[in-house]
Amino acid sequence: MTSVLARLGQFDTRRVVTTLWSSGKRKRGDWVCAECRARRWVKVQGRGYSDDALRLNGMGGMLEEVEGSEDTAEPRRQPGGWGLGTRAHRNEAGDELPSGSRSKRNVDKTFFDRRRPDLAQEGGTSAVSAEQQHQRLWEQFEAAEDHEDYGVLAGAETVKDEITSVQESTMLDIDYKEELSKALLQGEADMVTRCLFAASQAQDLDWIRDIPTTTFSEIIQVLEPSNFVAKLGSAHIELSAAMVKMMRIAPMRQVAYEYSSVLRQAVGIRRSGGIKLTLRDYIVLMRSARDLGNQKMGFVMWNALLSDGHTPDTQCYNYYMSAVVWNGVHSAGSRQRVRVIPFHMLARRKPRSASRYGNYRVGPGGMREKAMRIFNEMLANGAIADEESFRILMTAAAREGDVNTVKSVLKKVWGIDIDGILAGTNEETMAPKQLPEHSPLMPTTSLLWTIAHAFGINNDIPTALRTVDFVARHYNLSISLKVWSQLFEWTFVLAIPRYGTAKRDSSNVGQLPAQSVLRLWQTMTGEPYRIEPTMGMYNYLIKNLFKRQCTPLIIDHMQHGYEIFRRHRRRAYMLRRSLKAQLENRANGFPHDSVETLRADWEHADLIRQRDVFWVKRWLRLLLGSTADWSGRGKDADGSLFARKLPKLLWRWRAWAPTKVRYKTPTGRVEIEIRTEEEMLASGLNKERYEEKKSALVGEAPRYVGNAWVRGETRWTSRRVEEARSRYAPTMAREPVP
Repeated sequence: MTSVLARLGQFDTRRVVTTLWSSGKRKRGDWVCAECRARRWVKVQGRGYSDDALRLNGMGGMLEEVEGSEDTAEPRRQPGGWGLGTRAHRNEAGDELPSGSRSKRNVDKTFFDRRRPDLAQEGGTSAVSAEQQHQRLWEQFEAAEDHEDYGVLAGAETVKDEITSVQESTMLDIDYKEELSKALLQGEADMVTRCLFAASQAQDLDWIRDIPTTTFSEIIQVLEPSNFVAKLGSAHIELSAAMVKMMRIAPMRQVAYEYSSVLRQAVGIRRSGGIKLTLRDYIVLMRSARDLGNQKMGFVMWNALLSDGHTPDTQCYNYYMSAVVWNGVHSAGSRQRVRVIPFHMLARRKPRSASRYGNYRVGPGGMREKAMRIFNEMLANGAIADEESFRILMTAAAREGDVNTVKSVLKKVWGIDIDGILAGTNEETMAPKQLPEHSPLMPTTSLLWTIAHAFGINNDIPTALRTVDFVARHYNLSISLKVWSQLFEWTFVLAIPRYGTAKRDSSNVGQLPAQSVLRLWQTMTGEPYRIEPTMGMYNYLIKNLFKRQCTPLIIDHMQHGYEIFRRHRRRAYMLRRSLKAQLENRANGFPHDSVETLRADWEHADLIRQRDVFWVKRWLRLLLGSTADWSGRGKDADGSLFARKLPKLLWRWRAWAPTKVRYKTPTGRVEIEIRTEEEMLASGLNKERYEEKKSALVGEAPRYVGNAWVRGETRWTSRRVEEARSRYAPTMAREPVP
């Protein structure tokens, strides 16, 4: 034993000791080191996704091996929940492997590597046709396992996914020949998907082949994510992973993954008829890959575009670069991980970085290198770079902390001298380039957002503010709400006090004074900008004011934010009524508006309402937590805060206040019982009924794709609701509980 340990290093010694200690005691026959076991159990917490359920005949294929991967086996999980099924592990022949038989040689090849497969080693052939290579790419995209963990939080209960049995779905029993034109006219993406899948299920290749090229281009445009899932993305951008779990909705990362599978299916159906796509179709698909944050999809569409003999233009190259730079944009925590601090950069430089940092790799093989390679290829092929091209390069460089490249692009393309702006040089001597109105390099408000993002993630808000102001004034651009939101978000992040470990790991780089948040708020809401802040902005401000213990300001801004909350709640209510009315018209055979569109609008509005309720409850807790400082230091001289303002606000917000409210005053402590036990029982039962009504409404307007994205999980019945049911059983069928 001693000789063994003496000949091995520290790391190998641990492995040997682990092996000897556990010898004969493990249930499994194969040995796995402690490090690999830890990695495996971390992965178990996530979910794997596979598109086996959506596979079309003839579209399944062979997987190839990738060198250098050391993933270990994962326990097999049953399909269900939010996803499209379990991960499929297959060997080179395409046969599915048991979960315990996965080895280094059987790891699926991903599409992050742009190299062509080694065809000479497969079947002994030295060359195959471009069409065969292209078909292989489609087969890989259909069956390949994604390296990343498209997962939900561990322990989250899920409902059965309605897409797991696509081929047998009764929603495909429609007259697709008649319904397609109506769906295109009304822009109903879900019905268009059903028509295509129904034709595929019926194996009506003649009808698929006879779809005019212009009509299929309309189909692709209707299915574009900006028309179908963009609203969900806008709502999810301000939702944390914890909020998503609490609201019991599908994470946006998973929504994007599932919808990319739908797009792939739609294209596969068209190609099964032997029809190639047009360049216009590929432009829309490349843009879809960017919007979904799916680099793999962008790679496959790019190779399909080239294989079909099309010459990519500037738009194609821009969308291809964007798919690389914005890969995984819908992942939980993606906005925080792009921040350039030593801790994040260390994780992103590792040869085998963790999955949560895999989309933001720096150095060799990083996003800047990939974007520059595509950009150079674009110039070599004669495509002319436009403003968007340079914005993408700036973003890629900023993600890796290369601020000098960002400054260089601004200087060379538009003549914007960042160092001169910061030094206070006379603006007359460093005016930017004057460009023709229709020049492809003419700056837009998107350039302002890119500047705010580039310097924001690099912890330099003062430079971002001054540069945005300089460019907006010289090019006569208005600073949009989106730009202000980016500036305000990073100002809030950099104004958070850092202590202990957060301070030692350099998270305090670019630290701003705590009052910077309120100062920027006053600037953007005052003259000449006068923007109307969003609920997310109010949430940032109130959290900042809580840290500063500014109770009166918290009350004032809570009241302003409450008005926005009321508008959002009213909109959700009106859309729900409208959907219910149109469903009644459809049931009675009367003319009606698009039920699919109304359901999407209502679900988005209701998601916003739920998010606002979460924030309103948080604001109340923060308000009550901030009162201790004011009561202890005698700041409430006239007593108006605790005698009038706070009780008035608590009464107005009593529906979202805690059951018992406690706070200090200059003369003692106040404890208020907002609601009795009887009222809590009644409230819980009424909420249960309201959820049942919403579920019934969704059941009358089912959706083929994403039916469970917003309202998927069955809510558990609490003890209080069970007690209320037994108590109010005689009156439940007659009228609402008082």
